[in-house]
Amino acid sequence: MDEAARLLRRRAAQERWNDAALGAALVGVVAASNAWDQDERGLELLQTLTESQSWLWEEYPDAFEALWAVLSLGAGVNAFNSSDWSAALAGYNSATLFMLKIGMPTMALDCLSRLADAVREAGAPFVSEAAECLAVVAPLAEAEIGGKTTRIVQHICGDLFTFLASPEVPVEASTLLSLLVSQIAKGNMFARVVREFVHPWHWSEHSDYLLERIRANELQLSGDAGAIETAPGPMLDEAMLLVSYAADATAQAGSTPQERINNLRGAFDERLMRDLSTRPASGGRTSFKPSESYVLTPEVREALGDRTVLVDVYVGRDGEGQLATHLLAVSPEEDRRVVISVPGLPAGDLVIGTGEDASFFSEVALSTRRLRQDLLRNPGPSLVSSDAQWALEDEVEGRLSPPLMEFLDKARARGRDHLCIVPHGPLHFYPYHLLGAPGDPLAGRWIVTYLPALGLLRSTPRTGRASVAISAIGCGFTGPNQHHLPPIPSSVEEAARVAGEYGLKSLPDEEATPGSVLSLLEHAKRAHIATHGRHNVAAPAFQHLYLNPGRRDDGRLFAYQILTRDLSGLELVTLSACETALGRFDRADNLRGLPASLLVAGVRTIIGTSWPVQTEASGSFFTTLHHHLAAGESSLDAFGKAQALTRKEFPAYRDWGPFQFVGTWV
Repeated sequence: MDEAARLLRRRAAQERWNDAALGAALVGVVAASNAWDQDERGLELLQTLTESQSWLWEEYPDAFEALWAVLSLGAGVNAFNSSDWSAALAGYNSATLFMLKIGMPTMALDCLSRLADAVREAGAPFVSEAAECLAVVAPLAEAEIGGKTTRIVQHICGDLFTFLASPEVPVEASTLLSLLVSQIAKGNMFARVVREFVHPWHWSEHSDYLLERIRANELQLSGDAGAIETAPGPMLDEAMLLVSYAADATAQAGSTPQERINNLRGAFDERLMRDLSTRPASGGRTSFKPSESYVLTPEVREALGDRTVLVDVYVGRDGEGQLATHLLAVSPEEDRRVVISVPGLPAGDLVIGTGEDASFFSEVALSTRRLRQDLLRNPGPSLVSSDAQWALEDEVEGRLSPPLMEFLDKARARGRDHLCIVPHGPLHFYPYHLLGAPGDPLAGRWIVTYLPALGLLRSTPRTGRASVAISAIGCGFTGPNQHHLPPIPSSVEEAARVAGEYGLKSLPDEEATPGSVLSLLEHAKRAHIATHGRHNVAAPAFQHLYLNPGRRDDGRLFAYQILTRDLSGLELVTLSACETALGRFDRADNLRGLPASLLVAGVRTIIGTSWPVQTEASGSFFTTLHHHLAAGESSLDAFGKAQALTRKEFPAYRDWGPFQFVGTWV
């Protein structure tokens, strides 16, 4: 190829070609380099042409980008075949990016699969280069292509976590790269949406169309919209569906209004996620900069302050292919990486059902579901049921491990008192704060909070302006209501007590409609809502709170409606309604549902419940919490004190255990 280019330049000089003619001829040589298996030299010449003959790129951008994509792929193949792993990683990474840019998703997937092969073959010595490549390409590919990309990205991340446990990777590099790979693997899209969300926002026209059809079908069900809830389907109950991966909804027959509503809600939920996540893969080869898009070690340490220890959790595999949990504990002074393997249990998905009815689970899903059910059983005179007691004590080793507990004990002795856990998959719903021997839970030594994704540690500009210290809302449902909800007069009383802690009055029960509540949230620094709530595991966008009917609604405030409001001035939302801390997670660990919508809309912290809560315990917890907040204490300290008092007054784990702090704490 070099000889062909040399001869062309000599002939151009002899015949006095102009720059355009020479440039066009050299492009032909570049194109031929692929057939000569000299793609690397072709890329070098192409780079030279873009600098010396920039008008060619400006005049024919699509052709040049396609050429760059083909040559990058060829260079990657050549490097792979010669075991030049650095060049192979770079070539496949560049090829994937350009295939995305020129609108060839199938070829982009092929290039990404080749990148996965190169990562696996390159092994631990090249883990840093592999992670940097994936940090650039994964967000763009997932936004442009969607679910097909996710499986490949998750497989690569699993390999990278396995390599990071190798002694070949220095400890300091292991911490930095673990934090990076964790953000690629877990909640990448969700964290970016939270940081980049721009108000005002509305879903697409197609989503509007789906909502109109949902309302039309609801009217056919005897006008009783309160009876309409998405059914999980014949194979799974809600407890099982909760811990499975959220995926594209499986269509039901559609022969009844209820089945059509279920189908439409599932379609809307998926469309909403696409509306939120779609970002143009613009800017050329390397416009996506990991240093600007990920929270790296110095920023993490700064966010932790002087009282916090962070534990990041990733469920994957070890070097033998066995199920393993990778833990990274980060404190202001030091870090600790731990891998907990399950001997004899190969890593992989669990599947229930077949074909379109199949549901997929992480291997930790069943133990999470079982523990949640055991915690709700009547404990009798004990603090917790015998099955839950055994699990909570036994799983300290399986979920956190003795080395990590030793690390935490040392940090506690240094005065750290806040433990922030970043879970993974079904473990978003795992009560880490209850782990330990009976009467000695983790929450007795630490203020335990949960962060849905590491990327949320980065602060975002607050555009909202809070003019009210607290908006407190309580709905009692003491009279007839179309949703046939049982009366809870204590909710009205609870809201009044919370508002009273700030010297204010709560919103009158009859005025608490979806529209009025959304308006109040836009102007409040804090908000407390005490009412009935319902989780929707099949379509998390339709998780909702029950309020009073307005002129244009039936009183349900859905998760998706929250996204239309700017809640960036709202520091804290406390939700005294059943299962309000729950949502769903997809295979890429992006959260959906009510808490996710509040965080995307700008709320900093949510304190809700992860299972049905006892009325008296709820009243004690939230009144105590807001008492300390109104006195000027931090959200962390107020939460810790409210939890401690509620535990003292209602010692059964099922009564004080459901309250969870989700989000940031600064």
